[in-house]
Amino acid sequence: MKEKMREFQKLADESKVDFFLECRYEGEYDRHPNMVLTVWDREEGREFCQSDAWDMLDGLLDQATEWIRKINLDSFKF
Repeated sequence: MKEKMREFQKLADESKVDFFLECRYEGEYDRHPNMVLTVWDREEGREFCQSDAWDMLDGLLDQATEWIRKINLDSFKF
C-alpha cells in the first residue's frame, strides 16, 4: 500500500492537481473511519471527491488515479 501511495503522490505532483486525504468518523457510534479523498484540478477549478471505508483506500487511490489521468488528457485535448 505504501508503494501505491508513493506512485499516486508522484503522479499528482507531476500533474496540475492537488489532493487531500482525510479521515472522518461519520457518526457517534461509528468505530470505523471513512476516508475522503479529494482531487482538485487547479486550472479548471473542478473537484472530484470519493469517500469510502479505511480498508478501501486501495480502491480510492485507483479512482483518484483515473481522475488525474482524465484531467491530464482533457488538458492536452486528446
